[in-house]
Amino acid sequence: MANYVLWNDTQSNNECCLTDFEGVEDVFALLAGRSLAESFPEGVRFLMDPDEPTEMLLSDSPTNTGSVILASQRLADFMKAQGAPAVEYLPVTVFDHKGRAVSDQFFILHPIDPVDCLDVEESEPSYSPIMEDCIEEVEQIVLDEEKIPADRVYFRCLNFDSVTLVRRDFAELIQQQGFGGFNWLELEDYEA
Repeated sequence: MANYVLWNDTQSNNECCLTDFEGVEDVFALLAGRSLAESFPEGVRFLMDPDEPTEMLLSDSPTNTGSVILASQRLADFMKAQGAPAVEYLPVTVFDHKGRAVSDQFFILHPIDPVDCLDVEESEPSYSPIMEDCIEEVEQIVLDEEKIPADRVYFRCLNFDSVTLVRRDFAELIQQQGFGGFNWLELEDYEA
């Protein structure tokens, strides 16, 4: 069993899904794990999915179509208190279905400095036809755990930004706090 699991968004009854990620021009920098703490714009927003007008509850980590992990103030504070390294907390505002701001206490949990730990040969990647180093998907996620620094509890793999990994003991610590909106997926259960 791997020492790492995947952060997996879930959506329960009446919990909203957020769409229309707006206000970030350089989304590639965000997904590539470059630091944005100094340049992250004000006014970044997510809108509740207009196709689901009755789903309005906000979980600690709402499902979203922006390919990022969102965190409530409570979850972000917990991550900060644990001293998770190489994570930026980028503020966003959530708007309801009618375009009204409902919360400015959410953050993108932005893992920076991706870790070069994907066992490329064993993972059987498919690469982007445009950016030759960018992995679009893998058949399976196989990590070379010896390449992961001991303090990295929350991160993305270098050149493969489709998943966010969490060290198993840290995932268990998060789970014990009762946060909602996500669960953990075993590496072998990953499907492209």
